Parts: sequence; C-alpha cells; structure tokens
Amino acid sequence: LQWAHAQSLRLQWTRGTDQGSAQGLLDFSQHSQSYSLFRLRSDGVLVIRVDDLARKPALKDGRSLQTFQSALAAISGIPLQGELHKRPRFPIGALADVENWNAFTAAMCSLAHGIRAWYAERGIEADAPDSGSED
Repeated sequence: LQWAHAQSLRLQWTRGTDQGSAQGLLDFSQHSQSYSLFRLRSDGVLVIRVDDLARKPALKDGRSLQTFQSALAAISGIPLQGELHKRPRFPIGALADVENWNAFTAAMCSLAHGIRAWYAERGIEADAPDSGSED
C-alpha cells in the first residue's frame, strides 16, 4: 500500500459481506474515469481486474494491457491463479521476494505510465490522490 501511495494512487477501502479490500485507483475526474490497478483482499490475495481495465478508454487498444499481462505472466515466482485476461490473482506473500516485488512493481508502473500518457496526450492530468471522489 505504501507503493500505491508513492505512485499517487488513491486508496479506497471497501467492505464486503465476507471480506473487505483496499484498491489502488488512478483517477481522472475531469474525464469521469477511475482505473482500479489492483485490489488487495483481506484474505491476503492480490487481484488484478484485467477485464475491467480492458473496457477503459486508455486501454481499449489492448497494447499497454497486453504488455502488462506478458510482464505479469513472466514473473516465475508469482503463482498466478485465474485467467490472465480476466482477474488474475495471487497471494500477496509472493511479493516478499525482492525479485518478484521488483518485477511486479515495474509491470504496474509501466501500466500506470501508459494510462497517464494516454490522458496526457489529450491534455488531461491524473488527480492527486486526495482530490478524487470521497471514499
């Protein structure tokens, strides 16, 4: 979660009927868009909602998302579960290994950079984390 803060993502906390979660959001309120880059469930599972991201304007062409998916799949120390094009997930403990952490955060940073660049080409900057909608 410290990494998300350092990347200027807004953290949103949720409560579900069985478990809660925290998600890292990249917001563009000027364009009414919010990108959930990850969701960390209270059971220690990190979920990437690729299927939701694929429907967002900055990722509709598929290039940035495909690059991210390839980078994620290439991290041999992360035991991915679920379909890579839908909602891949893995235990957060896999990121305790420095090599896994570095590879995962590099892939996430590249994805966030691609989203920000798409909006920047259109003259739109991402919101600061505290300027997004209320949680």
